[in-house]
Amino acid sequence: PIFSLQTVLVIILLFFFRIQIGAATVTAFFFKFVAWIVDPAANAIGMAVLEMQSLEPIFTQLYNMPIVPLTRFYNSIVMGSGIISLLLFPFVFLGSRRFVRQYRATVVARWKESKAFKALKATTIYNMYSKYDSLYGQY
Repeated sequence: PIFSLQTVLVIILLFFFRIQIGAATVTAFFFKFVAWIVDPAANAIGMAVLEMQSLEPIFTQLYNMPIVPLTRFYNSIVMGSGIISLLLFPFVFLGSRRFVRQYRATVVARWKESKAFKALKATTIYNMYSKYDSLYGQY
């Protein structure tokens, strides 16, 4: 579902951590298509969890709470996707860190040595950005 508590949380985190909105939008657009591939597995996992008799009292109690139903945990695809994401989180986190380090060491280093970057660095706009970043860019 497009509107859920998870969506609101992600939007808040985008602003809190100063993530580039354009990159987040492109990423969300890309993963919306990837979700179609994962949806059958997520549905099966979510349905298996939601149909467990031992968890029924917990789900009933969660559904009767004020805010928790906004997560739409009762949807089999949402439940399955949540479980899959929790299982894959450590691997994606570590892989992303490695990718970003390699990206910075190779692509960014080459970009900073290029003539285009040196020409951009000589402009007034870049100098204003650099001054702003030195004053307010650090936490």
